[in-house]
Amino acid sequence: MKKSFNKAARYLSITGVFVLVMLVYVVLLARIQINGAKNRVDDGGVAYTRTVSVSGLRGEIYDRNGVLLVGNSTSYDVVLEYGAIPDTTSELNRSILSVLEAIKEKGCEDKLCLELYALEGTYPDLQYCEAVKYTDSREYAALTKILDANGLDPHTTSAEMLVKHLTKKYKLDTIIYSSEEIDALLRVRYAMERIRFGAYQPFTLATDVNMDVVSHIEEAGIDGITLKIKSERRYEYPSYASHILGRLGKIQAEDAEYYSSLGYPMDAYVGTSGCEREFESYLRGQDGIMEISYDADGNVISKSFIKEPISGNDVYLTIDIKLQIEAENSLRETVDSLAYSDSGAIVALEPNTGEVLVIASYPTYDLTQFGSQDYYNGLLNDPANPLFDRALLGEYAPGSIYKIGSSLAALEQGVINSSTEFFCDGTYNRDGRYPHLHSPSCLGVGGERHPVYTNELRHKNINVIKAIGVS
Repeated sequence: MKKSFNKAARYLSITGVFVLVMLVYVVLLARIQINGAKNRVDDGGVAYTRTVSVSGLRGEIYDRNGVLLVGNSTSYDVVLEYGAIPDTTSELNRSILSVLEAIKEKGCEDKLCLELYALEGTYPDLQYCEAVKYTDSREYAALTKILDANGLDPHTTSAEMLVKHLTKKYKLDTIIYSSEEIDALLRVRYAMERIRFGAYQPFTLATDVNMDVVSHIEEAGIDGITLKIKSERRYEYPSYASHILGRLGKIQAEDAEYYSSLGYPMDAYVGTSGCEREFESYLRGQDGIMEISYDADGNVISKSFIKEPISGNDVYLTIDIKLQIEAENSLRETVDSLAYSDSGAIVALEPNTGEVLVIASYPTYDLTQFGSQDYYNGLLNDPANPLFDRALLGEYAPGSIYKIGSSLAALEQGVINSSTEFFCDGTYNRDGRYPHLHSPSCLGVGGERHPVYTNELRHKNINVIKAIGVS
C-alpha cells in the first residue's frame, strides 16, 4: 500500500512539472503573438527589431506602340501596427494625437481614413448620424458590429451610452485631455474598432500624405506610428481610355474569401473594372518583408529586406492611344452637337488581324479624380450614366453595318455575284416588291412608293460593291 502511494505521488509530481512547463511556454507564446514582430535584442545598440510588409510594384499598362498609359508613383500611408504600438493606452493616445496634429499642420486632413463614423457633432454633444437610422446602410452595419463586440445592445444603446463606454475604455479623462482631443481620439478609436484592429489587422490612419508629414513623423519618432510605402496608379492620359483601363479598389466583402485564398491581405487594392480587373493576376506584385532595427530611444538604426518585393508583369494592349484620343474627341463633339442623344460609342478594329485599335464610350470619366467622393457621387447621379461602358456592354441595332453580312451571305449562296445589278430609283416599297440593296428608311403608308432624297439616292443600276460604298 505504501509503495503504491509513492508511485502515485511520483506520477503526480511529474504531471505537475509538465503542466508548469507547458504553462510557461503558453505564456511566452502568447507574449510573442501579442507583440507581433517586436523582438528585443542586444546587438551593438539595437534595442528591438520588427518587420513590416513592403508592397511590390504593380505592373504597368502600355498601348500597342509601347506608350505608357498607366504607371506607378510612390506614396506614403500612416499606419498603426499592433506589434509596434506602445504598451499602454495613454501612450498610444498621445502618439495618435501627435500624428493628428502633424497631419493637420501640414494640410493633409483630407487624407485621414475616418469614414463610417456613427456619431456627429462635437464632444460632449454627440449623437448618432442620420445614416445610422437606416438598417441597410453601411454605417448601421459597422455600428452594430462595434456594439456587439463591446457587449452593448444595438437596439437599446444610445449615442450617449456608447460615448461613455468608449471614453472609459480608452481612458479619455477630461482632466487629461481637452474636449477637442477627446473628440479626435473617439473618431480614431471608433475607426480602429470598426476594422477590428489587432495583430493581423493594421489600421491605416491616413493615406497618400505629403513629404512634410513623412519628414515630421520620421524626425519626431512618434511611438507606434509607422510609414508604409506603397505604389499608386499614375494615369498618363487622364479622362481618356478610362473604361478600358479600369479602376483599383479595396477588396469587397463578397470577394474577400476568393482573394484571401490567393494570399491577398484584406487591406489590399485590386482591379475592380477594365484591364485592371481582367489582368489582375499578371499585374499584381508580390509583397516583400523588411526588418527594421531601433535603438532604445526608438530611432531607426537599420533597414534590410528579409524578402525582396517582386514587381508585377507589364501588360501591352492592342489599343493605339493616339487613335483612341482622336476617336474620343470626335465622339464627344458629335454627341454634343446632337439634340436627340447624350451618349455614344466607337470601336475600331485592325482589318487584317481583328485587333482592337479603339474602344471609345461617351460620356466618360477621369480616373485621376475617382478618389473624390463628390466626383464619384456626381457620376452615379448623372442621367447619362458615364460609368456604363457602352462600347462593350451596350446592346444596339446593327444598322447599315448589317448589310455587309447579308451581302456576303447572298454572294456565298450564289444568289448574286459582284456584277449583279438592281435598279435603284430612290424609293422603297414596304410590301417587298422592290428589294433594293440600298433602302431608304422613310417608308410610305400602305405600300405606296414615295421618293426620298431623289437627287441623292436615285442610283439607277447598282451592284453590291457600289451599294455598300454608298450605304
